[in-house]
Amino acid sequence: MENIIYKDEMFVDIPSYEGIYQISNYGRVKSFYGRGRMLRDHKQKSGYHKIILCRDKIHKTYRIHQLVAMGFKGHIPDGGTTLIDHLDNDKSNNHVDNLQITNYRVNNTKDVDKSKTSSKYYGVCWHKNKNVWQAYIDHKRDRFRLGYYKDEEAAKQSYSLAVRLIESDGCLDNHPHIIKIRSEKHSSSHTGIHYEKRSGNWIATKWIDGRSKFIGSFKTELEAKVARDEFVSKLNK
Repeated sequence: MENIIYKDEMFVDIPSYEGIYQISNYGRVKSFYGRGRMLRDHKQKSGYHKIILCRDKIHKTYRIHQLVAMGFKGHIPDGGTTLIDHLDNDKSNNHVDNLQITNYRVNNTKDVDKSKTSSKYYGVCWHKNKNVWQAYIDHKRDRFRLGYYKDEEAAKQSYSLAVRLIESDGCLDNHPHIIKIRSEKHSSSHTGIHYEKRSGNWIATKWIDGRSKFIGSFKTELEAKVARDEFVSKLNK
């Protein structure tokens, strides 16, 4: 990755990380910690590529296409109201020319890869066990189930209604027929601690010379915090 050279590649500062990180029009991230180097991103199960940035000892995870849009298209993250769309549906192609900022909550009829979804509409999927269409929506890191429907178009209408509720009320918490099915209940307020859903453990890390140092995996958040504090204490001696 570090040896790749693109003749037309250009780098700009990442908003809120000026002088620390830069993003290129090809979606590559450069760090200026230490001697400076290109960073390697990680591919998620969803197909998107992510990376962890750090400032003032606070770590935050970003998707690469989000950083490209922030750097080159003036995108400001808004909790999910707008979407950074891959024009060719290839989540690995994060070149700026392949991205567009769109309000998918209103225009959710864009063609998608039918091999990866059961519906042509965003926010609608086929529920195999119940043999019905299910409508859902993501908002501010929460996922809400909107209902089950025999008709795909009815599920789409339910999604569109939820969009209008978000735009008018700013939330979905006051509507009893809409059920929250996923939230960030495992987020941590402690620096360098995060919950790993796959293993069910709390992970402790420390940012050293531009790299994330793995400290350990623990059953509880407190154990992870204690282990990290001990590691930092030894490091500072």
